[in-house]
Amino acid sequence: MVYDATERDTFERTDAWVKEIRIKLGNSIPIIIAANKCDLSMMVKDDLIESGKVFAAKNKSDHMKVSARSGENVHQLFENLAISKNRRFTLLFLTEH
Repeated sequence: MVYDATERDTFERTDAWVKEIRIKLGNSIPIIIAANKCDLSMMVKDDLIESGKVFAAKNKSDHMKVSARSGENVHQLFENLAISKNRRFTLLFLTEH
């Protein structure tokens, strides 16, 4: 599940998305929480990153900071998915840009 680290409203929707995933797919589906746009360091909200980490821990998920634009940690994100070949992960892209 990817949220925009510069826009609080995208993060605030993650709880509803996780609930919907759990209803439709059950609790056995692991979710990675990814804070996108981390290349925009002047615009990233540090409290939002911390909230993302807390949210991920609460939902027994990993949290990663990524940038689709620069590619920062994107390879690592997918590598983590590949390493976990015996588990299923769901990524939802919530940014509208």
